[in-house]
Amino acid sequence: MDKPEDPKFIGRLSAFAETAILLVAGSLAARAIAGAFELGDRAEVEALLYNSAEPHWLEAASAEAQWLGLRFGLTLLAAFLICWWIGGPSRKLAGLSRGERSVGELVGFGVVMGLILAAPPFALRTLNEFYGLGENTPFWDLMARSAWTPSFWIYMAVSSFILVPIVEELFFRSYMLGRFRMHFSAGGAVLLSATVFWVSHGQYLVLDPVLAANSALVFASAAFMAWSVIRTGSVLPALIAHVLFNIPMSAPFRIAAIMLALALIVALHKRIAAALAGFFRTLAATREWIFLVAITVILTATAYMVRHFESAQLPLIGLFLILLIAGLARRAPWMRNSRRA
Repeated sequence: MDKPEDPKFIGRLSAFAETAILLVAGSLAARAIAGAFELGDRAEVEALLYNSAEPHWLEAASAEAQWLGLRFGLTLLAAFLICWWIGGPSRKLAGLSRGERSVGELVGFGVVMGLILAAPPFALRTLNEFYGLGENTPFWDLMARSAWTPSFWIYMAVSSFILVPIVEELFFRSYMLGRFRMHFSAGGAVLLSATVFWVSHGQYLVLDPVLAANSALVFASAAFMAWSVIRTGSVLPALIAHVLFNIPMSAPFRIAAIMLALALIVALHKRIAAALAGFFRTLAATREWIFLVAITVILTATAYMVRHFESAQLPLIGLFLILLIAGLARRAPWMRNSRRA
């Protein structure tokens, strides 16, 4: 595994602050711009889906596309500028290559990984539908009572299994994981990126057995997909797995996907066992456990305050902005040049 080029504490702290502020400030900036130019935002999407007897799928798809394009467009643009300024991560660390593998091998890796990672949440969702083990998310309930028309599939393509995997993988598993790999061991980068991804999916962070189990599976899947970028040198398998994970399926199709995943496990058990061994070896080699635990607590508390206390947003953004500026200053182009000299 590659050793981090800048393992100093301030580097790690600023890298974390950088990604956190991009997520929060990117959303706030997108919301402000959407309001000023009357573009789609999250509130409009929810109104189109839930505030009438039947959801307006096509209008919601348009609003969702505008919101995701604006939010992640701003976030990824800022990430690109930061990467240019600090001189990294490289394309290799960011997984923006084939990693000396064929496209077919990367696609196969992604398909197998996606089906196996999707099997546990598919099983949990199916059992919940039959036996009522816990709550659903509001959107799961909406899907259950709605007809899956072509308009529904257009909305889902935008909000779930095409556009969302692309923008999320570019941010979480390419930019963010690459940034963390500059400062952390491979295992530390995997765990921290999975934690940020997990906290950003707040719809599952509730005290319900089904949703809590889904939350744990989101974290585990995010960790394994992050490891796959390190393992293959490419973000493509994680992107394919994310697409498969997010495709909406009725119970019969989910059961068929579970059976296919089990068949793959039997047929490829040696390769899968080797992959799992590599994954756990990477995690076991982590050296930043105290830092990671502390950051997880801080990140969870920050996400809670941002969602529930609007007055806490500006002070938190200010604190993270200070750390971000400190990180940008210490890795400015002239500072890097002086260290080389």
